[in-house]
Order: sequence, then C-alpha cells, then structure tokens
Amino acid sequence: MALFKLTSSVFTGGNVFNLRSCLLPHLNTMNLSAAGLKQQSSPGMNIPNRPKKPLSPYFKFQGQIRNKIIENNPSIKVIDIPKVVSAEWKKISEAEKSQLESEYAKEKEIYVLEVKKYEDQLTPEAIEFLRKEKAERKQKKEKREMKKLFRETGKPKKPGNSFYLFIKDNMTKSENQNKSYMDMIPVCAKLWADLGESEKQKYVLEYQKKFDKYKKDLLKWEETLIREGKLERIETRGSQTMLSKNKDKK
Repeated sequence: MALFKLTSSVFTGGNVFNLRSCLLPHLNTMNLSAAGLKQQSSPGMNIPNRPKKPLSPYFKFQGQIRNKIIENNPSIKVIDIPKVVSAEWKKISEAEKSQLESEYAKEKEIYVLEVKKYEDQLTPEAIEFLRKEKAERKQKKEKREMKKLFRETGKPKKPGNSFYLFIKDNMTKSENQNKSYMDMIPVCAKLWADLGESEKQKYVLEYQKKFDKYKKDLLKWEETLIREGKLERIETRGSQTMLSKNKDKK
C-alpha cells in the first residue's frame, strides 16, 4: 500500500487529489496485486459447489455437433457457429427432438433433487455469504451492461484531473518514454510537490477547459438520447447521468 500512501498525500491549494481519477484510465489493464489492491476473498468456509442445471435440448444438441461443425469448417468464425447449429436443428426429425426433450426432463428431475439436497446442507453463514455473492455478481453484470450501453451510445469520457494531466505530460519526455503510467505516479508525486503554484495552475486551467468541454458534450449526448428515444433504456437499468453532480475535482 506504499504507493497509495505516497500519492494520496499529494495536494495543492488545500485540496487532496482524487487518486482514483488518476488510476481509472488504467485500472482495467493493470495488475491489481502489483498496485497493492486485492479483491475481497471468501471466508474460510467449506461451501460445496451448487449442482449445475442440465442443458436444454437445443444446447445439448449444440454441444453434440459443435466439434463436427468446426472439423468440417476449419475457417469458420466463432460467431457463425450458432447460425450453423440453428440450421442443423431445423433438419433433425421430431423423434430426435423428442428424445432430447425426454433426456432433459429426466436430467431436470435429478437436478431438482440435487439442489434440495445441496440447500439442506448449507449453514446459515453459507446461505448469507452466497446471497451477498449473488448480489455482487448481479451488480457487476449491471455495470458491465451499462458500460457497454454507454459505449454504444457514445457517452463522453470524463477527463482526468490536473495531476493526471501532469503525469501524462511527463510521460512524453524522452527519459520517461519507456516507463508505464503506474511507474510514473510516485515519480510525478514528488515532482508535483515541488512544483510552483504558477506551473500547477497551468494544469488546473487545462483540466478546467477539458472539463467544461466534457459537460457540454455530456449535455449533447443526453439530448441525443432523448431525441432518439434511448434515455429510457439507460434509466431502466438504474443509471443516471447526474450532470449536476459532476463537480470540478482539480
């Protein structure tokens, strides 16, 4: 955690920098453990694996013929395989489909019994842990879907703060071109602490300019969503653009 203690102490004008806004552009590609971050681990309890649902007739059929499709079409793209499966499914007889459905019905009966047995052996602590884990998975899924929706609708990206711009500026120097963004954070933290107020102000003004443009672009984005009838699609997923809450965190 030494990295966070060093960089989080960097401030100017009495305002501590939001380190998260400096790291966000790189959190998706960096090694979290290398930055001193670890995901929350599960408690020390022996929770058995939940029984897996049986495959539906269609997906079982897909599993049966997928390898054969690839063997017969070595250059086929992954996204095109479902199209071939769908075409083959239409070709099989009703007797074959009935056989698959009968197998599925039997497998489902076994699955229901196995799930009951599984749930009966869970302790209250395990049940609570699994409930929280399920809620977290749902939340992460919703965030992924929201990010995808933002990409599809061209949502403007919020600019990094003044310190982030200072780091990016220093990365262009010849002596730093082989250094990663994460390598530059502690280096720039020391440089920023010794930087004169007039030099810092240059980055503050640059950030303000970028942030003002971001707010205008965000407003245009919202207007486009309303015009194209897409705003409701985002709101139903529990997201708000909250333009009024976007504050200047220099």
